[in-house]
Amino acid sequence: MLMKGNARVAVVAGFLISLTLVGLLFIAPLDDASHALRKLGNPFKHAPSATVTQVFGDATWTAISGTATPKPAQDDHDAGDDNDEEDVDDDQVWHPAGHLPAAQQKASDEAMALEHIRLATNTSLRRNGTFFPIVFPGQRSYNPNIIPHPSHEDTYIIVAQRDKRDDDELIFYSALFCEAMFFDGELICIKPPLILPIQSTTTDACEGSKWEEAREWIGPHDTRIFYGVHGHPYAMFSSQAEHHCFGEWLQRLDRLMPWLPGPSTYTNDSFFRATDLKRPPPFGAMEKNWFVFWDRNNQSYLHYDVFPSRTFAKLDRDGSVGEDLSHLALSDAQCLSDYMPSVNPATNLEWIHQSTNSLAVTFCNRTDPTCRPSANNTRLFTLFQHKSFYGHGVYEPYIMVFSQEAPFSVYGISSKPLWFEGRGEAGGAWSEGTWRPDDQSQLLFVVSMNWRRQGAGYHGFLDDELFVSFGVEDQASGGAAVVVGDLLAELSLCE
Repeated sequence: MLMKGNARVAVVAGFLISLTLVGLLFIAPLDDASHALRKLGNPFKHAPSATVTQVFGDATWTAISGTATPKPAQDDHDAGDDNDEEDVDDDQVWHPAGHLPAAQQKASDEAMALEHIRLATNTSLRRNGTFFPIVFPGQRSYNPNIIPHPSHEDTYIIVAQRDKRDDDELIFYSALFCEAMFFDGELICIKPPLILPIQSTTTDACEGSKWEEAREWIGPHDTRIFYGVHGHPYAMFSSQAEHHCFGEWLQRLDRLMPWLPGPSTYTNDSFFRATDLKRPPPFGAMEKNWFVFWDRNNQSYLHYDVFPSRTFAKLDRDGSVGEDLSHLALSDAQCLSDYMPSVNPATNLEWIHQSTNSLAVTFCNRTDPTCRPSANNTRLFTLFQHKSFYGHGVYEPYIMVFSQEAPFSVYGISSKPLWFEGRGEAGGAWSEGTWRPDDQSQLLFVVSMNWRRQGAGYHGFLDDELFVSFGVEDQASGGAAVVVGDLLAELSLCE
């Protein structure tokens, strides 16, 4: 429950301290919660029954996670199933480390030789600059999101997919959420994590597709949370839809969790209820990773594809959309041809996907008194990923910047992929004791990005800090805090 000012009280009950302090009731003003919890030594510290050790930079983090298996699980990202066009046979996918066919080994080695833009996390949050673990005590999670809390300072809302590896059944899916703070280099819940109450959906659109089993799944996949214009928070998630076996849905996040005091029952608000989002035809059976963007007049659009060409359309409040507008961006074809990362046609095991939500950035510093947002200096950006699967999934993230005014032409694309410090290097110790190949880098699947600054909403400046959150090998959650100017530092410009 949220309360005002110094009257707000955080009740932190049932903290686990090395499994010995059970039932401890600690009550303190929320403004003092950080100091009090630090004195307790991170009372939600992990107490896993089964663990695997992963390397987070120079530090070793023992996560609540499953034990290593001799063959990778075919889960959301590892098996090449991110959307409908990825149809990978088992004999293409699974090869033990060091036993790839020659063409695949060559392509994998070339991918590992890429030069990167190296990005360190703010050392005030993580002393060695590596990315930080995101922890839901008592639960395994992956593919996380971080947004600043609407009213509590130094507090964040985190949401992630609940890991099902220990479940007895295979069809129930859910997203976890909690309020979280930083302690000893980790972003950790300060209250027990709960299930985000996203409605389940059904469809007949799975019949006859390779995704027919997805008809039986219950609950959301790939939930993303983000702020839009006017400071409104949103949740976008994948679930069964009218025209797709799995499609995208959008709902106001403040309808799903405690938010600011006051009513949230204005049923005329856009996306008050979970809304089935549409796309211009053709329809894929499995549609994922769409994102919303807003123009300078706060009109919303949906962006569906970045490769081999873009697809986007005007979005109405009932989820319907207009025609594909991408043909109006006349300069895009040449820009994408020049600057998009290449996809190896010989192996059929590389793809390019959309990944995160969008944000608006003004290309000058907030601290500069002459900096004023305008049509000339403010643009939109999103993060997309180049994916390869040579026995193991590897994702390389890139930034795409585009205009906030029609026809929304691409302005620039990262000249190199981004590397978040702490990611396991090819040949590093991160894969020891697992089935994962030691000649490939660690899988980081970037999910979302949001301004760290409370109240920033959709728009920021080059010197503002950004949270980038990602799944780690489909079994853990991590994040980085970077200055957006560093993220955008090496763009190949289309104009």
